[in-house]
Amino acid sequence: MLSIVKFQLNHQHKQLTVALSSKSDEQALTESWQFSYEFLRVLESSQATSAFAANASGNPKGKAPALATHKKDVVLTCIEAVGKHGYRLLFDDDYQVIYSEAQFALFHQQADHLWQGYLQHLSSNGHSRDAMIDIKQL
Repeated sequence: MLSIVKFQLNHQHKQLTVALSSKSDEQALTESWQFSYEFLRVLESSQATSAFAANASGNPKGKAPALATHKKDVVLTCIEAVGKHGYRLLFDDDYQVIYSEAQFALFHQQADHLWQGYLQHLSSNGHSRDAMIDIKQL
């Protein structure tokens, strides 16, 4: 089984690289997964993962959290280990979420499907990924 051994933040490309390793008797397997900051920020609120999020949070009704919009330029600022629960990701918009190793594995396996589901959900609700521009009256 692969275990997370390192996180690497790339602010220039707004990507998180997750380094994994598995030590067996014969050889050590290594692998790395890449996720955009936006993907990790919006994923929990995506309709495509609402059932997974509901199960993980203990919400028996399976109600999806509010749709995260305008997060294209979000920045992942910090990652903290949270014991056996996983890793807390903190974003520059004051949002934080805890993902387990199993959730990272699921995200890696289903990244394309989850991302397309999110984009479809955004489109069907008339929202955008682009950051909002605050217009101030002078």
